[in-house]
Amino acid sequence: MSVSRGAGVPAPGGAPAGAMRMLAQLRTALAARTVTAAGIAAVYRYRDPGEVRGDLDGLRAAGLIDAAGDGAIEATETGRAVLAGMYQAGGEVTGQLWSQHGNALAGLNDLAGRVVQAGLATGGDAYLTMARRTSRPMPPSVCCSITGCRYCATTAPTRTLRRGRRPDLPAKP
Repeated sequence: MSVSRGAGVPAPGGAPAGAMRMLAQLRTALAARTVTAAGIAAVYRYRDPGEVRGDLDGLRAAGLIDAAGDGAIEATETGRAVLAGMYQAGGEVTGQLWSQHGNALAGLNDLAGRVVQAGLATGGDAYLTMARRTSRPMPPSVCCSITGCRYCATTAPTRTLRRGRRPDLPAKP
């Protein structure tokens, strides 16, 4: 559903489709922090390095990322706005798909938490690059759009889906 919604949206600044796919793949990491060159290499270790450089160049040319030293990248203000739009579309689709399954979400949320913690301990460089590793709460729209998620900044006591909320990504720490 979210893919079909996004398919009709033109890429900002004329960014190529492959570059936008990379932005979507790195959305959690780029929303929260700078992504190191070693992290990019770990995540894309099975892709041709020339293609990876081409996608990064496309994102830079579109003004969605900037170099952050030593080959690292970070989202620009425009990039964070595009990421916010991605999270908004994903949140809307998630709300539609899960709105009838609220009772199941608490158990799934706890299971996901255990998986994330195990991955942080054993997941390797690519997992560590993509995983959220900060103790600072993230806005629910950036994390998962589920009210009550243990990783979100939400304080609601129930675990129901959030719908129709425009996400605002945090400024770079």
